[in-house]
Amino acid sequence: MDTETPSKKDEKFFSVLFATVELFLATGHPVGSKTLQEKSFPHLSTATIRNYFVDLEKRDLLRKNHVSGGRIPTDSALRAYVNLFSHDDSYPIPQKTQSLLEDLPEESRNIIRDLQNITEKIGEALQLPTFFSAPRFENDVITNIQLITIDDSRFLVVLSSEFGQIFTDVLWFSTPDERNSLENIELSLKSRLRKESCLVELSSNEKTLAYRIYNEVVVRYLTRYCNFSEEDLYFTGFSKLLRYEAFSDPELLASGLALFENRKDMHVIINTCMSKNEPTILIGEELTELLKTPYSGCSIIALPYCINRTPLGALGILGPSNIPYREVLGTLKLFSNKLQDGLTKSFYKFKLSFRKPKESRTTPERDINVLTQRTPIKLLPSKEMS
Repeated sequence: MDTETPSKKDEKFFSVLFATVELFLATGHPVGSKTLQEKSFPHLSTATIRNYFVDLEKRDLLRKNHVSGGRIPTDSALRAYVNLFSHDDSYPIPQKTQSLLEDLPEESRNIIRDLQNITEKIGEALQLPTFFSAPRFENDVITNIQLITIDDSRFLVVLSSEFGQIFTDVLWFSTPDERNSLENIELSLKSRLRKESCLVELSSNEKTLAYRIYNEVVVRYLTRYCNFSEEDLYFTGFSKLLRYEAFSDPELLASGLALFENRKDMHVIINTCMSKNEPTILIGEELTELLKTPYSGCSIIALPYCINRTPLGALGILGPSNIPYREVLGTLKLFSNKLQDGLTKSFYKFKLSFRKPKESRTTPERDINVLTQRTPIKLLPSKEMS
């Protein structure tokens, strides 16, 4: 089917189609001839509307689940509808959504936190799960470390950086008694990171444990910081899918959530969006065709965000096929513009730079001297914890 703006010959058919699409997107239910007449075409009889429905079904633009039921737009109809408005920025964004922008900072060094904040705001505005991708930033500095006991054998290490990156690892205790030292060691490591005097005195055994933990964590951090093949991905708002009747189907819900969990497929979507450097809308079978995995019933809208026209990453939403496309796209553009303005100010004010991922190497860099030249965080020489 030709998805360009309809010709005059087809204008009547497509006016009925697009009115049906908008009503379906607004309600999520099949559209009957009587309902469409009351909402959009009081001058047409229900019999005439049903004749249009029949013609639109023959064109594979409408379908019906039951003989006497209303009509549902097909993916082809949704694509025709999207193509018609995708470059139209006249859709009115609710004031409540625009007011969410006021809470976002004009500039900041905490780039990842700001990106997460924006995706949370988008999810709040649209009531849809959101995602974004981000590159790594040069000269990022670890500013905090937390050690959290999990059980008798393991503890969680959480590193947070000045630009908002979070790194986590699970480490093991050598003996159960080491759990009692974790709080003091955390205070000592925090003091070291911040170049402050430590308020606790470590015992000889605690110093040895602190030395082991610190160097183990730093080696893992350096390897992850310096060798990465894909942009970092962040997701939020999975439970918002439950608001949509379509996702009451467990199979469709599992399919949508599986897409978010499939990092390979998400990177294909993000790279497609960034290579086009324009909004990317993938509807149902289009997702399936791109990813070679069945995702019918789901839609993705993604938008790149840029610095000096260079795409840094992408942000977007996942939802059912009956999402309000015009509102979603308008909202994403609004937040993307705000994000780009803030990033531009931050990059110039704080002289920031970023690194794009490289393809995975079969022999990653393991020379610690090379790794440590790229980041302010360093390994400890022997005995330096004392």
